[in-house]
Amino acid sequence: MQDNQMAMISLISGIFSVLTCLFCGPISFITGVVAIITGFMGIKNANAAGGAGKGMAIGGIVLGGFYFIGMIAAVIFLFAFGGLSMIMSAVG
Repeated sequence: MQDNQMAMISLISGIFSVLTCLFCGPISFITGVVAIITGFMGIKNANAAGGAGKGMAIGGIVLGGFYFIGMIAAVIFLFAFGGLSMIMSAVG
């Protein structure tokens, strides 16, 4: 069995993105991008190697993409729709 290092990096980055999403948003955004990029590279490697690691690569893309899009939506909410003032008025 061959190792698909890009697929493993993608899955680990995607999981790390999930774990850091509540505590450190910018790191979650960065690891989401890393998971997406390395996931596509992992799929390319898996197709060349007969499918080894393709599931890990897809998992990394899904996890990284979910939190990447989530961070973009959060930024849009905070700045475009006045979400920060809504949050501050609800808290205080």
